[in-house]
Amino acid sequence: MTFLRYPAYKDSGVAWLGEIPAHWDAIRLKHTANIINERLDAKPEDSIYLGLENIETQTGRLLIEATAEQVESVVGVFQAGDVLFGKLRPYLAKVVLPDFSGVCTTELLAIRPSQRGYGRFLLYQLLSKPTINLIDSYTYGSKMPRVNAEQISNTVFTLPPIEEQHTIAAFLDAETARIDTLVAKQVSLITTLQEKRRALISHVVTKGLDPAAPMKDSGVPWLGEVPKHWEILKTRRITIEHKQGYYTEQSYIDEGVKLIRITDIDDSANINFGNMPFVQVTPDSEDAFSVGQGDFLFARSGTIGRFGIVQYPERSVFASYLIRFRFNAYTEFLRYSFKSQAFQEGLLRLLHGGANHNVHAEDIKEQYITLPPISEQTAIADYLDQETAQIDTLITKAQEMIAVLREHRTALVAAAVTGQIDVRRL
Repeated sequence: MTFLRYPAYKDSGVAWLGEIPAHWDAIRLKHTANIINERLDAKPEDSIYLGLENIETQTGRLLIEATAEQVESVVGVFQAGDVLFGKLRPYLAKVVLPDFSGVCTTELLAIRPSQRGYGRFLLYQLLSKPTINLIDSYTYGSKMPRVNAEQISNTVFTLPPIEEQHTIAAFLDAETARIDTLVAKQVSLITTLQEKRRALISHVVTKGLDPAAPMKDSGVPWLGEVPKHWEILKTRRITIEHKQGYYTEQSYIDEGVKLIRITDIDDSANINFGNMPFVQVTPDSEDAFSVGQGDFLFARSGTIGRFGIVQYPERSVFASYLIRFRFNAYTEFLRYSFKSQAFQEGLLRLLHGGANHNVHAEDIKEQYITLPPISEQTAIADYLDQETAQIDTLITKAQEMIAVLREHRTALVAAAVTGQIDVRRL
């Protein structure tokens, strides 16, 4: 779709807006909308409550099914048609226009348009990237950056004629819905590809590559039948040693020994040494908690079942919420075996703790795996390397398409609400 510019422009007098259509105004928000500061000491039992977690970042979409993390003792009040803007970490662009009345966290500002303003147009103005970047520059507080009502009220926005606000909002409703549908299809494709990847791995590491191979009952319900000549054993049988990671309360330093964290492990079980922080450790601790080629580092909390394999070791120690394992089996076959659905679900059955789930080294050692002859382990790993690489390529292409679509959505909203494109005749 080709977009035309407006016939004539003028200087808005505002640096971040630049030129705007000649018949538009640039005006502070307080002249076209009111920020409602109505508060209640407690949430009424029959009221819908909205927290920041109920608003999707950057899309204006309401996540009403999300459960509020915490209902505050003091809540804000909003009416249907009020635009709610998240003043905490405004760079997240938590903005929504509910079609119902209710109460909300006090971290949301309820903005009520006057007769000069249209709510859906204001919604898109507050979602536009230039606006968010400007408002984010107002924030105060380093740990919990936020803006206040006065700063928002004094921000200058474009003000087209009211009929044109309706036209622009209707255009953006249609176009963003179309883009969101395309994004949803790509997200669905990624989910399907990921499921295909998991199913492929699980099948091959439990059934092998030869469909004609004689089978036997593994005796383990979640493994089912396996090739007759394969071993079925607990992970402890191939474990040489294991060790829980290094605990430190020290601050990071500019140089020294790198600290491997869960966040340094990617979805393919690779460990990225490039962005690790440095810590100060004694020679004895460095010796005890260092890593070597082929070491497996399992997360014992957080993302259960996540693990990384050390392939190109650097001078480092691993954090306390990781467990180092050393095995006497083919590393690349174990990569896929530990990623199989059977192994992952086995760990989930043995979670410890309440809200903060964790696994122990003994839980990992108690999991059953299959162990083919080494020649088959190698063949299986090579086959899965090739097949999963093809799937991963498709996933990457879908992710790139999502990024392009979202970038286009962002640019389209910004261009429409600042008058850089004329959508009146589309």
